[in-house]
Amino acid sequence: MIHSYTKLLALIYFKNQADKYDLTELCSILGLTHSQLDNLLRILFEENLLKYNRFDEMCISKKGLDYLERNHATNNEYKSSNMSLSIINEEKAKPIDYIYIPKDFNKKT
Repeated sequence: MIHSYTKLLALIYFKNQADKYDLTELCSILGLTHSQLDNLLRILFEENLLKYNRFDEMCISKKGLDYLERNHATNNEYKSSNMSLSIINEEKAKPIDYIYIPKDFNKKT
């Protein structure tokens, strides 16, 4: 069974990614198997929320955009490879092989 929020997230993905979508990435984002994603895509096409463009690529339809607007999801943006790591303070960063031991940690043997 496909939940409405899963449909919403998939439509947001197609809206933001446009012709740069990756179905494996979409499976990973939504936590679906490939067969579950196939089922979701079939439903989205049956409900005319997705369509094929003139290059036979999947894209969100006018009805899909209306669906996003009705669900107040038009201003969401997903960026797959532009993650910012600006919150990491490089001066305080420890090497990856550094073993962190919390304060007051007692090892019982």
